[in-house]
Order: sequence, then C-alpha cells, then structure tokens
Amino acid sequence: MSPLTDMVTNLVPVLFGCAMLAAGMPYVVSLMWFLLCVMEVVVHTAAGVRMKRRFGAQGKRTIYNPGLATSPLAFLPVAVGYGWMFAAVRRPTPAEAVLAVPYEEEALVQVGPGIYREKLVCEKRCITLRGAGA
Repeated sequence: MSPLTDMVTNLVPVLFGCAMLAAGMPYVVSLMWFLLCVMEVVVHTAAGVRMKRRFGAQGKRTIYNPGLATSPLAFLPVAVGYGWMFAAVRRPTPAEAVLAVPYEEEALVQVGPGIYREKLVCEKRCITLRGAGA
C-alpha cells in the first residue's frame, strides 16, 4: 500500500463517523462506531509498543507504526464525540413518559428510583405507573 491509500483508508472512516455523529444516527450504529474508534486507538498503540520491544535491540527507539498517527489524531476525537453523546443521553421523567403515550393507548410507565419533584396531572386513561422496587 502507498501512503496515499493508507491516508484514504483511515480518513474516509473518520469522516463518515463524524458525519454520522452530526446526523444523530441510531444508538446501535453509534455504539459500533464508538467501539471501532476505541479499538483502533488501542490496537495501534499496543502494536507500536510491541514493535518497540521486539526491535529495540536493532535500534528502534519509538513506538511509532503506520496507524499510530491517525489513531490519536483522528479516531480518538471521534470516539470522544461518541462517548460524550452516550453520556448526554438521559431518561425521560415520569411526566414526559406519560405525555408521550397516545390518549387511546394503554401504557405501563416504569419509574426508576429517586425523588421526583414534579406534579403529574394525567387525563389519559389506562396509564399505570410502577416504581422500580415494585
């Protein structure tokens, strides 16, 4: 492979991952890209350390390998972006969950542990709220 093809094979997935992050892709697809980015960083760093240990006696002084430059500079920022996106996801409050149910539908809303300081007025019928400990 030439340096140009190496650059293209590393740059295209990073640009694609950034576009998917900006577009708000589904959770499963985002998780796959997050894991791919983390794997790239870990594998290339480990390979560089292994090569330095293996060829240190022959004069190798750095952990550099061909993929190591793109891992922290390209894949790591994308992984951080996806990690931030996963950390920002929050659960809806009980009021938000009840409001999301169509009026004609029956629903069971599971309420997680905690103290909720909100008033809930529900004119919908057949809505059941169940606590996490029930």
